[in-house]
Amino acid sequence: MNTIFKNWVKSLLCIVIFSFHTLISFAQKGSNCPEDLIPRLGENRRWGYVNFMGEWRIEPIYAKVSPFVENKAIVQTGNLMGVIDCNGNVILQCKYEKMTNFRNGKVWAMEKGLWGLLGAKGQVFQAPQFTEILPIPNTEWAWCKKDNLWGLFNEDRNSFLCKPQFTMVQIMSDTASLVQINQLYGVVNHTNCNYLIPASISKVKKISSHLILFKQNGYWGLFGSNGKIYINPEFDTIKIKNEDALEVVKNNKYGLYSMKGKKFLPAQYDEIGSFSGGFYKIKQNNKYGYCNRYGKIYIPIQFDDANDFSKEAAVVCMGKKYGIINSTGKYLLKPDYEYIYSSPQATFYAVREKNYYYLYSSQYKKMNNLPFDTIYAGDTSIAVRVSYEKKIRYYNIMTNQFTLPGSFDNGMAFSDGVALVSLNNKAGLIDLSGRWILPAEYEAIQTEYFQSKKVYRIVQNNKQGFADANGKIIIQPEYDLIATALPNYLKAKKQGKYGILRTNGNIQAEFVFDKISNSAEDVNLPEWPAIAAQKGKQGLINEKGEEVLGFKYKNIIYLGEGLYACTESKYVSLCSSKGILTETKYTQVLPFSEGLAPAFDKAWIFINTKAQPQFNTTFDDVKPFKNKLAAVKIKDKWGVINKTGKFIVPAEYDSYTENDNKRILTKNGRQYILLPDGSLQ
Repeated sequence: MNTIFKNWVKSLLCIVIFSFHTLISFAQKGSNCPEDLIPRLGENRRWGYVNFMGEWRIEPIYAKVSPFVENKAIVQTGNLMGVIDCNGNVILQCKYEKMTNFRNGKVWAMEKGLWGLLGAKGQVFQAPQFTEILPIPNTEWAWCKKDNLWGLFNEDRNSFLCKPQFTMVQIMSDTASLVQINQLYGVVNHTNCNYLIPASISKVKKISSHLILFKQNGYWGLFGSNGKIYINPEFDTIKIKNEDALEVVKNNKYGLYSMKGKKFLPAQYDEIGSFSGGFYKIKQNNKYGYCNRYGKIYIPIQFDDANDFSKEAAVVCMGKKYGIINSTGKYLLKPDYEYIYSSPQATFYAVREKNYYYLYSSQYKKMNNLPFDTIYAGDTSIAVRVSYEKKIRYYNIMTNQFTLPGSFDNGMAFSDGVALVSLNNKAGLIDLSGRWILPAEYEAIQTEYFQSKKVYRIVQNNKQGFADANGKIIIQPEYDLIATALPNYLKAKKQGKYGILRTNGNIQAEFVFDKISNSAEDVNLPEWPAIAAQKGKQGLINEKGEEVLGFKYKNIIYLGEGLYACTESKYVSLCSSKGILTETKYTQVLPFSEGLAPAFDKAWIFINTKAQPQFNTTFDDVKPFKNKLAAVKIKDKWGVINKTGKFIVPAEYDSYTENDNKRILTKNGRQYILLPDGSLQ
């Protein structure tokens, strides 16, 4: 019911914004009283109903209301709901915690946490007894849950089509639902609750609003939300290939099916490439060919190697020689070459001939006779890197000449008009005009950002500094370490001491600290407050270098949840950016997980973020909470508890380990996997 009210409130806000015509359309859709009534919020911040002229017909006295359906509306007073008619008369008192809309003269209502079915005059068709209900839209059926089992109920007949027996139900359509029984899934119809697909499905995976992959007896198939099987369960895997095709695999052979189960390609191919340029590249018996999106072999399987189509052309290999074909299979460039690389979107090609590469245009013509050792075909067309006379140069495909006059020992691709290059083992930055943004005199240059402002980290003589996007030095390379920290700070190390800089290079906190925690040395610690050390003691400082916690602690460990474990003598204090929160009686506190942390003094317990015990039970050993469950040890035996301290798995297992995200309990040499719901597999 809460969701219903949220939707109505959203609709009602639209009434204020939209035109009168929109208001009329909304009202006609939601109301069927003799006079159309529209929910409105009164000046007293209460809800009532007005007509099209804005005249009050039902005074604003309710906390929430819904539009009229079947001449009745749900209203709320305080936290309880009831029903009124078109004249504002109360026909069901406001005593229910939740209610659905009326349909066919009946309404589901929750009282004292249980759902029952009522009539418009208060008749009790089903006494409150169901913990959950799922009315099926546009039907007279509803799934009802009792004693943790679901059954299908017919509201018109006031009887169950099938009694509660399913552990899980998911409505798929007006006609069918997915159900679970005995750990297996099936599909039942809503007419007589008979199985459309028997309860022998081990896994399901929804791939669209109306399509579900399912695994049955070890094999995958596909069914629709109506319960109809489109692909029989006979494949090792099925996955989405593109918006209108599925790739199936059987015995390591690939095929294609439509989303409705039509066979495009039988599962007899070694490989099916991505759909590109109107074709799939397919491989069979170590030869390649092409088919269209519906599986028709358009270009015969004949090539020794092949690329995907791009701009109606593809690079292919025949008899160890490469060429380029069009979408009819005709050669645009005959297979006479040692190798051919295509640039992205086929704007140019790198063609190898007699051990050298030559540039070819998108019209498959040689652009010049310059023999390159290497062409980086993935680069942008205005600055393609080429190796020429054992130097890196940049070539402009558009002008058919070198982009820059100079050459380099090495060079990276241009990005945002800038490229990193090296000369004599030194790094520098150039732009597309050949201008040096940063001269080649640094051991390393790395692009970074001060918030949204682009900068360059520079390293010279093993010291770090920063330059702006124009190459101006804003922080001289004289620091052993610089780590960025929000909002506009840098934690830095110089001559063995740590301090704080502003991003403009000004000193914020003098270099007097033996240590300041930073992202360069430990990415798991928060930026502020930072753990700092001075004269053998630790404390917390803020971004201005001011003490948040004095330097008197032997050790400070970050616990998560914005909290720190601060050890001064025997016991640990919990601290935050506000200082000491509370002193504890624990000698050790481990990091928080899901709001709870293990704490130790003679025995382990779990504490909350206020250092209070979550429950009184103590343990010999504990593991952090994960998915609301934690493994604990009592008297050499392991079990599993929830966040209230209740044992979900009794403490009777010999060991507990975690491996590859699996939580494993062992008993008498047999392993059991702990599942997220607390059950063992």
